[in-house]
Amino acid sequence: MGGAFLLINKNSAPSINGNLNLFDQKVDSFNRCISHSNCDFCTTDELCGFCEKKGNNGGDFDHFNADIRSITGPCSSKNSTNGLHFIENIEYEWNENCHTDTKYTILPILLMVIFLCSFAIGYAPLPWVLNAEFYPLWARSTCVSLTTFCNWEFNLIVSLTFLTLTQEATKYGAFFIYAGLTAIAFLLFYKVVPETKGLNLDEVQLLFMSKKERQRAVSALQQIPMSKIENNNGFNYK
Repeated sequence: MGGAFLLINKNSAPSINGNLNLFDQKVDSFNRCISHSNCDFCTTDELCGFCEKKGNNGGDFDHFNADIRSITGPCSSKNSTNGLHFIENIEYEWNENCHTDTKYTILPILLMVIFLCSFAIGYAPLPWVLNAEFYPLWARSTCVSLTTFCNWEFNLIVSLTFLTLTQEATKYGAFFIYAGLTAIAFLLFYKVVPETKGLNLDEVQLLFMSKKERQRAVSALQQIPMSKIENNNGFNYK
């Protein structure tokens, strides 16, 4: 996803700082908007926008306002007649979504569909399987409740911070950050979580005990007569 948004950004129409006499340089955020190098950066910033010559693949930065016009620049209200923006017989248009950049726009959608399909049949149910194995019976319901709460809490955090993160770190930067956090989580998971394949629940619980607790539990199990264990499990053949 990060790579797809990076391609879209690199393919976006460049900003051309044309006739600066058209701009009121005292406008708030003027320096912020003039620093953006292309349409993608301009339209991602809520304080800026992108105004271009109609039919051109390049434009001037404009300061964004509440409507479809800007406070200053070729697309500002004072340069508008019936919604059209003419400067020296040249028509300018307000480009809100970088609509000229369509070469890679399908990539994020395609990658998101592939991710959702792969995740749904792969890792999506895995946390719930692990939750059912890791905890002793006496603590299982409480621990599953806590982990479920943490899961949805982080989902909420991601949802609340996503738009802010895309503005501060760019759209592709946000996904690169997510990728980095995922890589760290994978390494932590690989190092900390033991393999439980082929083990029963009692053996799984031993894996999460300290060395001292594990030795104590094994010693206690060894002291229980085998006949009693078989009786408790319904396998008494004597």
